[in-house]
Amino acid sequence: MDFNPPVDATATILYTYDVEAVDPDNDPLIFSLIAAPFGMSINASSGLISWVPEEIQATSTPYDIGVAVTDGIFSTSTGYQI
Repeated sequence: MDFNPPVDATATILYTYDVEAVDPDNDPLIFSLIAAPFGMSINASSGLISWVPEEIQATSTPYDIGVAVTDGIFSTSTGYQI
């Protein structure tokens, strides 16, 4: 998994990050969020994370984000904070 996400988000502005992963056998990959703030989503087939933080979510406290990817047999995950 190629992972270098932006770690800053602004209230009411679209935050996106395209998680990249490659399976050595070219099996289809499924992406998921295992930890995320309210309203954040990930496209299960492309790995695109999208989130528009609400005004009430503007805070100096970081949000934990967990991303997982699997090919149906093997999986890996990683995390970061915004």
